[in-house]
Amino acid sequence: MEDNSWTVVQNRRRRKRSLTSFEEPEKKAAAMSIDERTESKTTKAIVLKPICKEAVNGFRARDIRQAAETAGIESQEDFKIQYQTKTNTITLTTQEEGTAEKLPRLNAIEKNGKQYTVCPYRAMEKNQIRGVIYPPGDNSEETPETLLADMKCDKARIIAARLMGKGTSAVLVTFEGNKLPKKVVFCQVILSVKEYRPRPIVCFSCHELGHKADVCPRKEQRCGQCGNVHDEGMDECDREPKCRNCDGPHPATSNDCPKRRIPDKKKMTPKPPAQGKESYAAAAKSIPERPKASGKNNQDELPTWIPEWAKSTQRQQPSQQASDFDAEKEMNKLKNDVHIGFKMIFEAIGEIKKELALLRHGK
Repeated sequence: MEDNSWTVVQNRRRRKRSLTSFEEPEKKAAAMSIDERTESKTTKAIVLKPICKEAVNGFRARDIRQAAETAGIESQEDFKIQYQTKTNTITLTTQEEGTAEKLPRLNAIEKNGKQYTVCPYRAMEKNQIRGVIYPPGDNSEETPETLLADMKCDKARIIAARLMGKGTSAVLVTFEGNKLPKKVVFCQVILSVKEYRPRPIVCFSCHELGHKADVCPRKEQRCGQCGNVHDEGMDECDREPKCRNCDGPHPATSNDCPKRRIPDKKKMTPKPPAQGKESYAAAAKSIPERPKASGKNNQDELPTWIPEWAKSTQRQQPSQQASDFDAEKEMNKLKNDVHIGFKMIFEAIGEIKKELALLRHGK
């Protein structure tokens, strides 16, 4: 005959430990899935540069959304809009691969029944870095396609390459990753990769910083020599040079302008040198020795070394030290404090007894 009146009892700690062991893998799996989902969805940015001289803050968000819908983007929740008024551009960011492929098709925005042409291009992502190389000779005929085809790097993948401007052989190279490689091979020539530190651009129309002349939103042109608007040609200006950006005695396009200075390299703060561990004997030597008295009965040659805590009382006269302390007064104060303390303890015990009595009688 089986006895079912017995109940299996389990230790509370063991039960808690067993429950935790079952819950931990689920929590780890959930956390890993969130991390993987975050890593897989990287933010991509598409920049819209207006070809016409129109300020980007004049375009409504509804106009941009309508242009995105025309480009084949059905869901308006897949991208975000940012107005860059300094560079006079519009940045569209998304985490969806399909949306990132369709956004470069957006080449026009309609405003008040008129079409405004924009030039879309992909912005550099967070996991990308740029460097500069200087191939020998004249490379003005090179295109981004030929540069990319003849360039190799073992340490990082090359994403894009282009000339930095007309009349220069400098090539701007975009690498994948956050660490700049030291060398690349271009047409079998080993070249050093320099850090890319761009100088702030200046507009050749209004001569302000931050944007180029092809996207300048200003209606009037200003002289790069004096910074004013005048009828005579800009090349014929004989006024004193005055920079529009810093008011210095130089043209706005000068490289000596403090506003156009190339930013310095980010230097890491040097760490303090590590201090070696001292031996016990060396540490003992660093402690100042207590001066010794020259004689036992000579009161005039007592040691001058006095502890820090005793210096304040040492300066006082003996009569002042004696008058500050009253033994009988301090004893009475101590007795009073002890009496009050015991009284509070007994009152607390009485209250506890009353509570226990009420609980015992079920009230």
